[in-house]
Amino acid sequence: MKSGSLVAALLGCSVIFLSCEQKEPQIPNEEEVSLSFDNTEISISAGGKGTVVLTVTPVAEAERVEYSIADEKVVSAVSNVDSEMGTVTFELTGTGLGTTTLIAVLDDKMAECAVAVSPVSVEKVILDKETIDINIYETYALGVKVEPENATNPYVEWSSDNNSVATVSRGVITGVGEGTATITAAVGEVKANCTVYVHAVEAESLTLDVSSRTIAEGETFIVTATVLPEDVTYKDMTWSIGDKSVATFEVIDVAPNDNIVAAKVAGIYEGETVLTVRCGKLTAECAITVTYTEDPSKEPEVGDYYYSDGTWSDGKHQPKADKTVIGIVYSTDASRISDAEKALGYTHGLVMCAKTAHAADKIETMYSLDSDFDVVPAKKLGTSWYADINGYAWTRAIAEAYPGEAIRQCPAFDWVITDFKPSAPVNTSGWYIPSIGQLWDMLANLGGDEVAEYLNSLQTLNNDITYYASVKKLSYNPIDKLNSWLEKVPDADKDLYVGTLSRGNGVYVSELMSSTLYENTGDGAVCIFWLYDNNQIEPSTDWTQQPMFCRPILSF
Repeated sequence: MKSGSLVAALLGCSVIFLSCEQKEPQIPNEEEVSLSFDNTEISISAGGKGTVVLTVTPVAEAERVEYSIADEKVVSAVSNVDSEMGTVTFELTGTGLGTTTLIAVLDDKMAECAVAVSPVSVEKVILDKETIDINIYETYALGVKVEPENATNPYVEWSSDNNSVATVSRGVITGVGEGTATITAAVGEVKANCTVYVHAVEAESLTLDVSSRTIAEGETFIVTATVLPEDVTYKDMTWSIGDKSVATFEVIDVAPNDNIVAAKVAGIYEGETVLTVRCGKLTAECAITVTYTEDPSKEPEVGDYYYSDGTWSDGKHQPKADKTVIGIVYSTDASRISDAEKALGYTHGLVMCAKTAHAADKIETMYSLDSDFDVVPAKKLGTSWYADINGYAWTRAIAEAYPGEAIRQCPAFDWVITDFKPSAPVNTSGWYIPSIGQLWDMLANLGGDEVAEYLNSLQTLNNDITYYASVKKLSYNPIDKLNSWLEKVPDADKDLYVGTLSRGNGVYVSELMSSTLYENTGDGAVCIFWLYDNNQIEPSTDWTQQPMFCRPILSF
């Protein structure tokens, strides 16, 4: 058969086939939508990360997947869609503690993955020291590290197994007593220990600044004991005297926590004795000789030398070689001695100290670092200034208002009350800061005739003296005049007045402090006298924190 006939035959056959087997065209089936997580549960740590993958069918639908987190405080999520693979990858971060659910939705299809966020447990507590040695009262800050660094609750609790030896607070260890203690740092059940050995600092030396002293009956002096090193643990000192009929003592310890204690010794009756101080196993001694004191041969006069034994002599002559001058008698007028002092038997007169009260490296001091002193009344009128002769009472009132170490808030009173040198004789009121009326008398009696005349004219001034009393011009320098009374006193036993406050044009003023206040509330101001080095005098006032000359007085 020819090829043409074959083709025709085939075509004919085909026609016949189509006519015999004719059917409808076929349409492909739609693929069903589905969502599934590769893990239906996942656990991650707080602050840690985890990954879960959602598979989407058909793959092209992955772009349309929506998701949510039931509790966003527990976990956060970031999604990444892969359209070719039909997946959505979720990167989860634990932001809290607890459980929640990641929900994926596409049309009416939904898939869920339960997510649990657990805490990061502490595995180890590490201290920077396993053992330490400290002294009693010494501190040491113990370093601590918790692992892993991302632990959920790394709070460290501190404890000591022997608080009588060492205590601990927030890692700071304090030595309390001799012995051994174990310090524990704990986070839950995970712990670390440090053994602490606490030692006492032994006293190495005990010294007195005076090893021997000869005094007269009634005379006093200050002796100071020092124990070293400064951080010695047991620094309590015990004082005793051999013969109490010869001399007595009074311990002065304003700051009990330091390593210095003073004692004021008073001669009672002629003889010899020994003052002993003990600290632990150490001792120090001061040999004391007390000599007989004759009664003064004359009544005191203004300008007389006043000696450390409570006697006096004519100030026109050289001081006695065997005596120590501690002041100058400036008043013998009994009416100018306060009733409180006269009631105690101090009726002879008043003495200006040869020394001023101040720190070792200063020449002046301040009334107070405080400003509110309602225990001392305010005085402003000329009449009230002159009438105020109560420096003894004002000094005592300040001492009672600022007991113990609090007196350091009032530097002038601290220097005068605590352990002022020279020491006042036993038959006196003791040193105190003069009131403005007593300072008035001192200037009137020792400041020359022109000063006396000027102050006499102000006694009846019934107005504010700092406003209505003008500056008085003199023919001489009042500072030099006051200092002249101390001219023959040895340099070691005196302090001179000098001008320290500049008033411009080369003029300087010496400010003389009183215990009387001009303002006793608010900012606080003290009544003072200004002595100019250009021959002037002026009643004035200044703040309590202004450095001034503080010259104590006493009555006898």
